[in-house]
Amino acid sequence: MQPTTPPFVIREALELDIPNCLELDHRYETEHVWQMSIQPQSSGWTINFRTERLPRIVEAKHLTTSDQLQYVLDEQDCFLVAALKEQPRLIGYLAMHREHTHGNATIHHIVVDAPYRRQNVGKRLLTIAQRWALEHDIRHLFFETQTQNYPAIEFCQSFGFAFCGFNDQIYPNNDIGVYFGKSTR
Repeated sequence: MQPTTPPFVIREALELDIPNCLELDHRYETEHVWQMSIQPQSSGWTINFRTERLPRIVEAKHLTTSDQLQYVLDEQDCFLVAALKEQPRLIGYLAMHREHTHGNATIHHIVVDAPYRRQNVGKRLLTIAQRWALEHDIRHLFFETQTQNYPAIEFCQSFGFAFCGFNDQIYPNNDIGVYFGKSTR
């Protein structure tokens, strides 16, 4: 039986929340990854992503820095925290950067502390972020994650995000960033 989550609220983040966000457990476990292969063809390239089962469960860590969270504190961006009602303790956060030129926004970070995972905290954070996007005339919402973060890939796909691209130069650990997108309308 799943533990019940104590009542929590979601609010806009403050600068003093950043150290508490960084203290949350950013680790995750996965048995799957998205494997990318590139094959040159005479008329172009073929790029494939496929789900691969790993021989054992792998533990990895979502990469977040204080500077990245500081960057989305701007009132034009969306930085949300989930906090317990009864005590001043953060249990999760979501950081989304608004790109003004094209009216898009990208979710770069969504983290829920380990004891509170699978209890709808991430779902509520994402639901409120989507509402924020609508209220701020965001046309398209993107979700960025690593190919090895299969739990995040499944999570965003469960919200209707579809694969829309990749960047093999984005992460300092050389992991490939994959992007999922959906219209906000």
